[in-house]
Amino acid sequence: MSRLFLEVIRPSGTSALGFEPLRMINAGYVGRDQAAVRQHIDELRSEGVAPPPSVPMLYPMALSSLTTDSRIEVVEPRTSGEIEFVLLVEGSRVLVGVGSDHTDRLLETTDVLKSKQACANVMGRAVWDYEDLRNHWDRLQLQSSVRVSSTESWKPYQSAPVASILAPEQILELVRSRMTDHCLDRTLIFSGTIPLLDGTMIYGSEFQCALIDPVLNRTLHCAYKVIHLNYLTREM
Repeated sequence: MSRLFLEVIRPSGTSALGFEPLRMINAGYVGRDQAAVRQHIDELRSEGVAPPPSVPMLYPMALSSLTTDSRIEVVEPRTSGEIEFVLLVEGSRVLVGVGSDHTDRLLETTDVLKSKQACANVMGRAVWDYEDLRNHWDRLQLQSSVRVSSTESWKPYQSAPVASILAPEQILELVRSRMTDHCLDRTLIFSGTIPLLDGTMIYGSEFQCALIDPVLNRTLHCAYKVIHLNYLTREM
């Protein structure tokens, strides 16, 4: 994807924006509460994923894996989404969106970076200006839900305040410090996620998530279907 066609929603009105990212990074294990970080590590460990060598972690992502579409395709059935807020840097301006770092959980047991590259990073088309959020950032909420099939009901999957994750300034400084050129302009960053409500991953056919601003009474949404490419036999 060479350009994102976004809608910037501010209290003063809405405007269109064409954002051309140069780099995309997925952050991981970025919780302010280290107990919650350990909970997420334990969730992954139960799926066969080895603990990270250090925390936080940053993963470089191919821009071709970024999408705002309402469906993605996967080659393995064991994949799942996870809610994250998204930071988009344009010069001195920072925009905030919501999305999902969809991950191949089978591949994750052997190579975390490849497991993320194997699936799409999905984000919603609407974004907010961080300047409108700065003074009440910690009051925002992250929520996600999943369903296994279209015949089943949605199951609440994740729910926590954004205060459970490092603040945007901390994430930006972390990324900047690890950039070889220390340049953040036109960088898109997925924040890292929050723990699962019951600690069990669900490999669903649909995923939806929301970033809720109770102060300005508004919500950003991201939702997509997961299409498993299982139309070929594996017989040789």
